[in-house]
Amino acid sequence: MHFRNGVFIIIEEKHCPLYNAGEEIAITGGVMRLPASKPTCLILTIR
Repeated sequence: MHFRNGVFIIIEEKHCPLYNAGEEIAITGGVMRLPASKPTCLILTIR
């Protein structure tokens, strides 16, 4: 399977206890890289 690389910037957050607007989530080679010291959000990884 071929994975594409990308950077996602959080532009809005509604009651999310983990991430803030302006933070970036990068995907490189099928690996999701989160902002430093942030836990994984299962909603993001499952969708």
